[in-house]
Amino acid sequence: VPDDQIAYFQANVMVDTIDGIPHVVANGGGEAFRAGQQVVLRPGFHARVGSYFSASISPCDTPGAP
Repeated sequence: VPDDQIAYFQANVMVDTIDGIPHVVANGGGEAFRAGQQVVLRPGFHARVGSYFSASISPCDTPGAP
């Protein structure tokens, strides 16, 4: 997945998906989550085959995308 097609989500403390609400990273799509303390993927989250997904814990004042 090209970098310009990746959706970036970041927060100083926590990135969280909503329990029971479908959150799907589609084939050919991409998402990157970065949080200072925790990333929570709740029931309803799914990264399909052929998608790009990453999650990391690092300070959000660090330069660069998650």
